[in-house]
Amino acid sequence: MLRWSESLEFERDLLSFVPIWIWFPSLPLKLWSKNIISRSASLIGNPLFMDKATAAEVRIAYARCFVEIRADKELQKKVSL
Repeated sequence: MLRWSESLEFERDLLSFVPIWIWFPSLPLKLWSKNIISRSASLIGNPLFMDKATAAEVRIAYARCFVEIRADKELQKKVSL
């Protein structure tokens, strides 16, 4: 099994999108809503869903969202909110 790394290159015809988990550490409470988290995640890729703790707002240390990103683009490491 081949593990993913930033240096891994995909053949264009083989895989065009990759699903990944992203997280927003220390998200301010005023930004803690499904709509804002989804819109923030869309700055990186196409948001698919949030984990249960994020959606239910039971864990406030960080928010997690599952997104689809283009395999042929460089992974964005930060977004400013």
